[in-house]
Amino acid sequence: MVKKKKFIELKKELEEEKKKNLLLEQQVDYLQSRLEEKDLLIEELKGKNELSSVFGEKTMIANQVASIFHYIENREYGKARIMLDIIFHLRQEKELHLYKFEDRHRKEFFSVDSDVQTQDARLKEAWLFMNYDYKERAYVQRRVYEVLKEKKEEGAKKESIGKQAGSQADAGIPLIPNILIPEILRVDRYILIKEIIGSDLFTFFSELDKKPSTKARAALIDILLEKQIEDNAYIRTRDYGFDKSLFITSSHSEKMLAVFEEAKILLRKDEKEKLASLVKQLDVSAHYPMRDGASWNFMISKEQADYFLSDGFLRQAEPDLSEIRERVRKSIYSYDFDKLVRMTFQSDDGIHATQWPLPRLSYNERLEKEKYYVKRLAEHGEDVKDYWALRTEEEFYRHARMWLFYRQNAQNYPDTDYKFKQHHLIMAYGSLYRSIFKREPKGEELKDVGLEKILRLVMHPGCGTKAVEYPARDAEK
Repeated sequence: MVKKKKFIELKKELEEEKKKNLLLEQQVDYLQSRLEEKDLLIEELKGKNELSSVFGEKTMIANQVASIFHYIENREYGKARIMLDIIFHLRQEKELHLYKFEDRHRKEFFSVDSDVQTQDARLKEAWLFMNYDYKERAYVQRRVYEVLKEKKEEGAKKESIGKQAGSQADAGIPLIPNILIPEILRVDRYILIKEIIGSDLFTFFSELDKKPSTKARAALIDILLEKQIEDNAYIRTRDYGFDKSLFITSSHSEKMLAVFEEAKILLRKDEKEKLASLVKQLDVSAHYPMRDGASWNFMISKEQADYFLSDGFLRQAEPDLSEIRERVRKSIYSYDFDKLVRMTFQSDDGIHATQWPLPRLSYNERLEKEKYYVKRLAEHGEDVKDYWALRTEEEFYRHARMWLFYRQNAQNYPDTDYKFKQHHLIMAYGSLYRSIFKREPKGEELKDVGLEKILRLVMHPGCGTKAVEYPARDAEK
């Protein structure tokens, strides 16, 4: 019996090895079929494997990156695709950060580590390689980049004409915002983004939150949020000419129920029905592209981040607002456009920009910023008369889903002390509370807010009766 069991195990292992060998053979055949010069491919792969065995996987990847850029520069996209296939086969990841350094002899080299321990090495470029399941998703990123680049060039020409005419307003020329976007290269289903050297805006807000509250700090936060809102409104309202087959729609009720399933909260039939009916109406209003304009999809250059976090800036008694705006205008980059084929409700990007955990804002401050977002949408030609119609349900839905997002993406979006998830739960709770009781929750009402407490508000007879119309009046002090 023992021998038979051992034989079965060995047979199973042998079958697994055969499958692996077959897969490797298929990959080699595929790689060879993609290249015209098969001998070149064999020699190149042989060299890479020798590097890998001597120096390890990181060295192998770093050397391949140089080849990728060489092939792209020479328009040999098939070969570049092969090298990208190899890299992502090695790492088994969807995203890969790579860094280009220059040593004291001006020799350039790539590394997967941002803190290379080489004497006098200077970080020159930072790249993000993204591997999409479908090349259509990569196409969306590249297409948005192309359109925004065209618009920026168009804006520069109009600005020049406006200056010659005296002013843009006098010449009747509409202002095109100065939106900074990183260089984006596409190779089949892969996207290569040349990142600026700095940090995402959410991380920057986290650092700024540690600083004392000053007049300069408050002015900076205000201007950064306005920049974020302006970019979101402009990017979201452009026509990118996407084929309708690329558009993605979702069932909001199914996604809401998934939140409670994740929390292992067993819902009664009436609770399921009330939750579903509350957000199902969002399916009808969800015909706007999603910019996904949260602060982590913006980058600030290291030079400006260091300046804004310095005591010299923060301690200014009378900060120069014009100077801050100009510095922000030249240092904030917009990233990550692939969700512009995902259909959502009109206020989604307004919520993304104004209601995140950081910077810390009062309800009224968030509301004023969102009104500014609505104003910018209108200026770009979007009909906003129904913007606030389902605002309670939309806010409730988005924050509940963000709680789930943090739960399911803990590696990339860590929340070790639960404060970000708790923020979204409180915001979801507050949206329902205002609609029922026509005021802000406070004190004991905000104690121990969780999904169970939110569910009790959902089942309140006043929930969903449109007791409050947005924009709400100033919250009670």
